Amino acid sequence: MQTKKIIDHIHDAVYTRKSNLPFTVIATAMFGSYAADRQNIHSDIDLLVVAEGIHPQLHRRASQIVLLKNMLSIGIPSDIILLTKDECISNFTNHNPLFLDIACDGIIIVDQDSFLSSLIDETKMYITNNTLQKLDDGWRFSVQYRRTTFLSSVSNKDFSRAMLVNKNQKLLSQLLMTLLHGGLLINAVCIFL
Repeated sequence: MQTKKIIDHIHDAVYTRKSNLPFTVIATAMFGSYAADRQNIHSDIDLLVVAEGIHPQLHRRASQIVLLKNMLSIGIPSDIILLTKDECISNFTNHNPLFLDIACDGIIIVDQDSFLSSLIDETKMYITNNTLQKLDDGWRFSVQYRRTTFLSSVSNKDFSRAMLVNKNQKLLSQLLMTLLHGGLLINAVCIFL
């Protein structure tokens, strides 16, 4: 199926079937191989969906993602990242590399009140102003030799502190240990107190 037909199908499905969802879709963007027109027979469709009224905990959104997949019924395997507005803003403003990719190659399909397009425009300006370079396998950030360079407003130290005081730290630790022992997590750094 051609990318244009997929985009039209997703757009129409969101607008005509949105009343069937127990949450409100604010924005949808396609990214990855289909958006960059590099798909092959093994490619899936990658979608960022921003919504209101979804479960506040990321790991509890599986049933809502299944609802979206069933509603879209594209006929091609799809991966959906379902986020709240705040989570989406955080990922763009903290320059998560995946969201840098979305800003460069993503195709906006649905965008209520220009929510996503304004984040993408700000991110593109950040990329240009800070001379970031998109590589085949990631991003090159400009840094000064032997100088602390923050790539986002959150330092590693602040992030570590937040993780350590997070009330879900025990659950995260158990999950990481389960993945590690099951051979599903190979490269990881875990901090336990």
